[in-house]
Amino acid sequence: MCPNDIEIFQHFLNEFYPTLRHDEWVVDKEVLRISSKLHPFIKDKLPKEIETFVCVLFIQKNSNKQNPIVIYLLLDNKECVPYAIEMLQEEVVYH
Repeated sequence: MCPNDIEIFQHFLNEFYPTLRHDEWVVDKEVLRISSKLHPFIKDKLPKEIETFVCVLFIQKNSNKQNPIVIYLLLDNKECVPYAIEMLQEEVVYH
């Protein structure tokens, strides 16, 4: 059985950022195709041989900051294999 994206996200927070684990998050999920338009930040995190992947965005909902924390979870198409999970605080990387 595959772990779901929420479990992967919670494990990441518990291990690396426990102070954020009780924050509220807006979740957005998309299946994306590898293309020249894909942001290099995301492209560099993915295996070279794949054509599509699942990107799950977790955006900090209850932040007082001007730029909320955004966590990117990159998964295979079956959402079983996490390719990468990254956190940004400065900007949202649109894809």
